[in-house]
Amino acid sequence: MALLTPLNVARRIASLAGIIVLLALALTLLWRVYLHHEQADPYDRDEAVTVELGRTFRDSTNPHVRSSDPHV
Repeated sequence: MALLTPLNVARRIASLAGIIVLLALALTLLWRVYLHHEQADPYDRDEAVTVELGRTFRDSTNPHVRSSDPHV
């Protein structure tokens, strides 16, 4: 019985090619993010940010309508 049949070799080559493609895509994404941050304007000042999860917001046009979406 042969240890490396043509089907096994093809499967290994295909999986290696897939791994190389995924690594290339990940590195390309990281490079593009790096370039984006290099070209971005620096912050003028540090602003405090408050995040509230699960808060219900009121509609600005009708205070009696309640929505969980803050952009409504």
